[in-house]
Amino acid sequence: MKIKVKRLKLIDQIESNLKKHKKIYKEALIGYKEKNVAMLKKYVEKIEKGEIIKAGYIHIETPENHISEYERVISMLQMDVRLEFELTEEEYVKFVLDQWEWKERWASNTMSYARFSEEEN
Repeated sequence: MKIKVKRLKLIDQIESNLKKHKKIYKEALIGYKEKNVAMLKKYVEKIEKGEIIKAGYIHIETPENHISEYERVISMLQMDVRLEFELTEEEYVKFVLDQWEWKERWASNTMSYARFSEEEN
């Protein structure tokens, strides 16, 4: 199935999705920092007590950032001279519903840090 959409309306929708993505990512970075600092403080305490910590023991997955993907699509739409676009169902799901192929993994990764940040404050 395909639908026609107004270019400016599509740009507005993707910009709105981007704004939400940036907000969540920013919160996740705060949580990521807090989680790392808390973990490092625990390791410092252990070292001060004389415990030996194995090198490379600390591993925290960094929050995923997909801002450039939104910006690329927005830029392409802004440069295009057409007033309307035909979207496939797959494109509609990505660009309008904001359900990218990476979205589930991103939500799991990034939201864990956003929740950590909220718990600490």
